[in-house]
Amino acid sequence: MQLTDQAVKILADEKGELKNHLVNISQEETLNPNANICAGIRWLFRKRSLASARLKRTATWEEGVAEYKAYLRDMISGKDPNPKGMKVFKEKYGALKKK
Repeated sequence: MQLTDQAVKILADEKGELKNHLVNISQEETLNPNANICAGIRWLFRKRSLASARLKRTATWEEGVAEYKAYLRDMISGKDPNPKGMKVFKEKYGALKKK
């Protein structure tokens, strides 16, 4: 997982986007794999929640990843229903599911 500086700030802001969040991570802690993975999972859950709000239904995890990668708005509007980044994600995810 890789958290951007912006994601770390949002995760740490108790009044921000992640009200009632369970993860409070400092910039220094992002170097700890255990803390980084926990924060990354929390961030992905938040992105799925945002995708659900945009879609007005429960989003799939694939749609949550699309929100995380900033593809969901374009996918909803029909601009590019299957951008290259999502194709790569689907290929990798599909290969992992087969194992």
